[in-house]
Amino acid sequence: MYGNETTLTFNDDNNDSGHRDTIQIAKKFKKLTSLAMLGGNFTSITVGYLDALRALTADAVGRKYITEEDLMYAVINVLPHFVKGLGNLGEPIPNDKLLACMQFNQLSRSNSEIFGRSDQARISRFIHQYALMGGYTISDYLISAIMVAATYHHMRLVTLPDG
Repeated sequence: MYGNETTLTFNDDNNDSGHRDTIQIAKKFKKLTSLAMLGGNFTSITVGYLDALRALTADAVGRKYITEEDLMYAVINVLPHFVKGLGNLGEPIPNDKLLACMQFNQLSRSNSEIFGRSDQARISRFIHQYALMGGYTISDYLISAIMVAATYHHMRLVTLPDG
């Protein structure tokens, strides 16, 4: 047992080429399935977004909480807020009124998401909270932002001077 070392030899004949080919095929298959899964994720994100937008439109047509005018106002005005919101990713304090309304209603982030990783750097918070499931986060943000903007536009807290 002790003192009886054996050396392992590596046989580098061309007899192992079948195993190498199998490994290369497996690596190519892995790349293709990864691309297919990413494509499936994109399809799932798009279908989820369109379905949520359809449900919001049905609510607007029903005119119970929002109207079609409120929905159009929100769709048109959310994009500038979305661009501002991209600069706020990973920060616990919102830099925009729409982001603040969403955070107040806990539609963009819950309290545990806001303060859970406050001891980490901003880039680390960004990666953990947004980068891994970014497409779902963006589509959820857009639908929530449209819903909040339309609801706040419909249920005004103040009376405008023009009536």
